[in-house]
This record gives sequence, structure tokens and C-alpha cells, in this order.
Amino acid sequence: MARSTVSLILAALLLSSCTDGTIQHQFRTVSGNNGWERTDTLTYDIPEIPATCNYGMQVQLRVGTRFPYRTVWVAREVELDNPHMIKRDTVRIDLSEDGRHIDASGVTLFSINAEIKPIQLEKGQKGKLRLMHLMRQETIPQLHDVGICISFQ
Repeated sequence: MARSTVSLILAALLLSSCTDGTIQHQFRTVSGNNGWERTDTLTYDIPEIPATCNYGMQVQLRVGTRFPYRTVWVAREVELDNPHMIKRDTVRIDLSEDGRHIDASGVTLFSINAEIKPIQLEKGQKGKLRLMHLMRQETIPQLHDVGICISFQ
């Protein structure tokens, strides 16, 4: 009897815990012809969250062959419902050679993937994620698209 109770508790914990899997993967094309402009806020949908846990986040940059930066600073704003809350923070995206993941995705574009700070989300929440660049230059040249990937951690 005690053994079946323990088995039931373990099964319930496994079913309610986080599992591997992506809950959102989206790209946005920057509006500027020359790159990502400071006034260009990129907005992504966050679907209804299936389980309460920390969610890993990855930013994916599609850049030209002459992308000049090894670090990109962005403001991340997450607006959620159920309950309503806004979380803001500054994120350093390290693109240095040792942390860089470059995959050729065409003749003139490369994809750079960078893990950023995870975020705690609650079951049933949904909302928007916004990214704005915080670089000194008004426009980040050679940057064409910015993607986000949110997944169970």
C-alpha cells in the first residue's frame, strides 16, 4: 500500500514538473534598412504557460558577415496576465568568439544564438515579450532579424 502511494506521488511530481520542450520560437525582422534602430521595439507573443517553472531564453540574431559587435545590450520587458505584472531587466548578450555559435544560413547571413537570463513564469500566464537595444549607436548595422526561443529549463 505504501509503495503504491509513493509511486503515485512520484508520478504526479513528474507530470507536473518541467519537461524539455520549446513553448515559443519567433523571429522579427528589424524595421530599419541599415540594421536595428534604437526606436524599433521588437514584440513577441508568449503563449499560455503550461507549467510553473524557470524558462530558459535564447536570443537569435541574424547578422551580416561584417557584424561589428561581440556584445549587444538589450532591454527585456515581459508583460504578463493572470496575474498582471511587468518584469524589466537589462540583458547582456555575449557574442564573443568563445561563446559564439555561428551557423551559415545563406551566402551573406549568419545566425548567432545566445542564452540569456532565464525567467520564472507561472502556469496559465500569457503575454508579450519586448526587446529594445541599448547600444550607444542609434542603429546596430548588419543586424537583420532577432528571434527568441522560450523553453522549459
